[in-house]
Amino acid sequence: MMKIQREEGFTLLEVLMAVTVFAVGFSAALSMQLTSTKTNASSRLITEETISGSGQMEQLMGLPFTHQDLLDLVLKADAEGLPEPEDDPEIDMGRYNISWTVQDSFPAAGTKTVSMTITGNDRGLKKTIRLHKIISSGN
Repeated sequence: MMKIQREEGFTLLEVLMAVTVFAVGFSAALSMQLTSTKTNASSRLITEETISGSGQMEQLMGLPFTHQDLLDLVLKADAEGLPEPEDDPEIDMGRYNISWTVQDSFPAAGTKTVSMTITGNDRGLKKTIRLHKIISSGN
């Protein structure tokens, strides 16, 4: 009597299903990796902008209370004597800009509020960071 032997192994359908499941899982992991890389690059730029802005703010805080960079330059007179808005001081850092405004006697007499704005572009999206500091004439 002859014994019938069963062949062991996977069918073609089982192999195709396993490859499909693996491919879907791999593409999901690849997508997460690409998103993570983009987010890390964006976070790095925001951190760089914030550190530069903080450094510039510290330099402003170290200036004398009456220094030109700490003057309230809201209005200036043009040739006809009409008030025009004054351009805020601005520093071009390449991929981003740092500008600031100063308000005298705000929030109290003998103080100045320095409001700094850091603007940059990240893959076509405008990013804005704002820093505020109050200094007093007693510094």
